[in-house]
Amino acid sequence: MKITDYPASTSLNSDDAFVIEASSGTRKIATSDMLFSMIEALGSRFNKSSIFRGKYLGASVSPAQKVAIQDGTFKNLWIGDYWTVGGVNYRIADIDYWMGIGDTQKVTNHHLAIVTDASLYESVFEEGVTTGNGYAGSYLFKTGLNQAKTTVSSAFPGMVQNYKYYLTSRSTSGEVNNIDWINTTVNILNTPMISGAGYITPRPNNFSTFAQQDSDYRQLSLFRIAPYYIKTSDGGTYWLRELASNQLYGARSKEGNFFGFPPGEELGIRPVFAIG
Repeated sequence: MKITDYPASTSLNSDDAFVIEASSGTRKIATSDMLFSMIEALGSRFNKSSIFRGKYLGASVSPAQKVAIQDGTFKNLWIGDYWTVGGVNYRIADIDYWMGIGDTQKVTNHHLAIVTDASLYESVFEEGVTTGNGYAGSYLFKTGLNQAKTTVSSAFPGMVQNYKYYLTSRSTSGEVNNIDWINTTVNILNTPMISGAGYITPRPNNFSTFAQQDSDYRQLSLFRIAPYYIKTSDGGTYWLRELASNQLYGARSKEGNFFGFPPGEELGIRPVFAIG
């Protein structure tokens, strides 16, 4: 029977199959796997940053997945794919996001940027009412992220990366006047990572004062392709790194906008980190 003799179809179902003929023999592949397999065979890891899949990857990183991350092929790993560990969804937000970032200690190893679907818990940003400590000098950065660090290290044992980030560490009257390269394993998001632009940015009154600056200046692929995931699955408000004024830190509100909240408010901690 010729191929042309089979009934015609104008659509595909996920359980339909294609026949592959090669030197290794005749095989079949499901429609749901066909597109991703073709891109992996013919493209590069850069193509992967523009395609969302959203597949469940398991309850832990498998040995094969770990190798695929570390050798830079990222085989069968796509934006939006996720692991569920301890009831938490850890979703792939970007590929090699921090590659080349750093001062004297630049990132050179392959990695995935991971965000959680929901905030892990709530915390104050600062124990006082001022934003004078910036982000890196705040209670949240120094102490409030400890629980998140413990949780993600347990979910990805031996894989969470300690990178250097350019972070605000002091401000005066809501204007950033000191930024440092600081090592850490876990951060919270900022507005550029979510939207591609810094919407919560106090502007300096003169050229002697730094504007808001951060080494994480690029929108995460997950939020560019699937902005649905900007909101948390728990629907809550979560902290961002930016200063909104001399008495307010930035946050992504449950209503969907960027807003400023007093440092003593308890808001969601939604971590972002690298595994490799």
